[in-house]
Amino acid sequence: MSYIAYLDLLGIKDLAISLHKKYNLLIKEFQEIIRNGVNNIFGEEKQLVVFSDCLYLENNNLDKILKFLQEIREKLFAKQLFFNCAIIEGTLGINAVSKDNFTSIYLESADIVKVFSAQSRFTGIGINVDLKNAKNKLLFKSVYCVEYNNNDDMKFKEYIDIKYKNITMETIVCLLQNYVKTLTYNFRAARYYYSAIIGVINQLEEEQIRQFLERLDFTKVRHHKIYETNLYPIHLALINRIYDIYKQKKEYETEDINFNLNLTEYLDEIINISIFKEGKIDLKKITETLMSSQNKYLFAEYLSLLQKKV
Repeated sequence: MSYIAYLDLLGIKDLAISLHKKYNLLIKEFQEIIRNGVNNIFGEEKQLVVFSDCLYLENNNLDKILKFLQEIREKLFAKQLFFNCAIIEGTLGINAVSKDNFTSIYLESADIVKVFSAQSRFTGIGINVDLKNAKNKLLFKSVYCVEYNNNDDMKFKEYIDIKYKNITMETIVCLLQNYVKTLTYNFRAARYYYSAIIGVINQLEEEQIRQFLERLDFTKVRHHKIYETNLYPIHLALINRIYDIYKQKKEYETEDINFNLNLTEYLDEIINISIFKEGKIDLKKITETLMSSQNKYLFAEYLSLLQKKV
């Protein structure tokens, strides 16, 4: 069985006209990272086509493809180069002809259309592992935004991505800053960051929650409506992760709610910088892929307790 991946850099084509020198530099960095990653993971066992800001890859070893994409994502993100990618079963059918100073490379397989479609409908930053019954220790579930109308009626869909190799504060700050920057001039493009940010949140450990909250300082802009309505999926995902961590640590001894000091501290901090403070959210409308039913119930109970204290 063979697998193919198609990867495309995001937000870089506009630079080709406005900042041509920077565009050329980023393309060179992209291709160098790809070349080094291919040599490290695959050696000579590869079928690969790189053109400008795109990559087609074929290999029969899924584990190697996952490790390769995991490795280059870390390096590309460090350069603030973001991409979306899809993996499916299939072949590229690479056909190269070189004759009389003329070189032609084309892809014969019909699977090219399938992998391109899988990548195109994935409106997120990351890797859409579009494989049936895919099981690998490097994989995890995340969500991406499939419908975005600049209001609280966003729709999310679950997908399988590759775990981040290392989650550093530099990665978190980079994603959050670029998300906010993009939100100021193209809110529809900003939705692509949800998958990457929520993917990071889904992998946070307890000791990283505090660090993430310290970076999530949007209090200066939260009164602007565009920020108020667009940040809530990130807040929800963070609350969902916090509940999951505490449930895993068996902080709930009974079915009754038993909040400990750190949990309430985290919840209060998020509530104070979010639309939840004014009760502007209907948890029933929130998709299960963003917050589980149990966690929605727990959060609703906590909000109710807060309202009774007022």
